[in-house]
Amino acid sequence: MYICIKAIKEGFLYGCRRLIGVDGCFLKGLMGQLFVAVGRDGNNQMLPISWAVVEKETSDSWKWFLQQLQEDLCIGEGLGWALISDMQKGLINAVNTLFPLIEHRMCARHIYARFGKQFPGKEMQIQFWNTSRATYQPEMQKQLQIMRNVKGGTKAVEVLLERWPISSWCLACFNDVVQCDVIDNNMCETFNGVLVETRAKPIISMLEDIRKYVMNRIVVKREYALKWDFDLGPNIVAKLEKERNKCAKWHIEWNGATSHEVSCDDILSQVKESYVVGLPNRSCSCGKWDKSGLPNTCSFMFNGQALRNRRFASRRTKNEETNHQACRTIEAPNISTTQQEALEILATQQSMTTTESKETPQMSSVKATQESMITEHVIS
Repeated sequence: MYICIKAIKEGFLYGCRRLIGVDGCFLKGLMGQLFVAVGRDGNNQMLPISWAVVEKETSDSWKWFLQQLQEDLCIGEGLGWALISDMQKGLINAVNTLFPLIEHRMCARHIYARFGKQFPGKEMQIQFWNTSRATYQPEMQKQLQIMRNVKGGTKAVEVLLERWPISSWCLACFNDVVQCDVIDNNMCETFNGVLVETRAKPIISMLEDIRKYVMNRIVVKREYALKWDFDLGPNIVAKLEKERNKCAKWHIEWNGATSHEVSCDDILSQVKESYVVGLPNRSCSCGKWDKSGLPNTCSFMFNGQALRNRRFASRRTKNEETNHQACRTIEAPNISTTQQEALEILATQQSMTTTESKETPQMSSVKATQESMITEHVIS
């Protein structure tokens, strides 16, 4: 019995990355297995897509389940999609048959659970996870070499690469199309953990409980999304803020075009990191932006420098316009109203002709007195 709710299918296809986690678990009290397919929503949380009840876990049962999923999500041969799983029986053959072009990732946590039993130790564990999280090939080779330098590391690396191909569990080997830096299958484990008590019920009751849980989860998450302060989910904002806080120790150089070189000197390890960031194609040579789809520290430095360049250009343009306007504008002298009136009276009196009229001595003295008063007022 296979179930995929239409609302969830449409929501996944509309707004989620093309990565699916699949897993199987036992039913308690009944003979059978529960297969689940889980994606990731916009806040990087689990999104149950479909589930099915089968008689047992075989290559045929996995092939049937994946065929239903292939038809519902229009996966085709898997081009542009990624599928992550544990090492279930028959699953690898079913995936290779139905999805020859899909990127099949293996859960790194399950790989280490087996690898760590044969090669225990804290240093070996740290180096395994450093290798799995490496985002570009030189960093991956560097971490493998460090693992070889650990006691017994040479044999450990040989066994690790022979039993579990690194292309299935190292982030540096994943493509840049899916843009999801997931290396474990924890979302499926989480969903199975929610259904622990439900899996002990009869099949019909179990399926009804799963349907109600998924339906209520949709309502809760929708109300939660309406309270977001930004267009991005809180988990995504927290990741971006964490990357932004690392920008202080990085330096940036502009190549004059659309790329920047960012570098950082690590005083403790005496190592200098240097990467090239390109904003038009949203990529960084460190691989983090390409693998996750989220800006990292390097890209934050690039965006900050680009913003400063735009601000500088804007200020320069504004200053040029102000200077040009100042050159065209001639300011009038700052003359008070009283001084202006006095100048007008003096100009009027000077323009009067007195050649035809004879002035008496009294009139000449009055006129001279007025002119002297006007002149003193203007000078003052």
